[in-house]
Amino acid sequence: MTKKRKDKLGKIFLIYSALLIIFYSIVSLMKEEYNYSNYWGGVVFAPIGIVVGLLVLYIVLFKWKEVEKNENAFNKNSKMDDYQKW
Repeated sequence: MTKKRKDKLGKIFLIYSALLIIFYSIVSLMKEEYNYSNYWGGVVFAPIGIVVGLLVLYIVLFKWKEVEKNENAFNKNSKMDDYQKW
């Protein structure tokens, strides 16, 4: 699988996940329930679910170039978090 295709599939998955969170939170609010359980049984406050979903959509749609620039940020030898530059 090429890098371009992998990035495209990653973006599609993130957009789908964000929309799923947003819609599920909106449906919960329409039923006048402010909380719902996620897959693991944890409680999710519906307005926070909407905010998180919108944030993920914003990052994927408008800030994806910055995310791609930092692809080796989790690499041990990355100079991204070098405290000596401060």
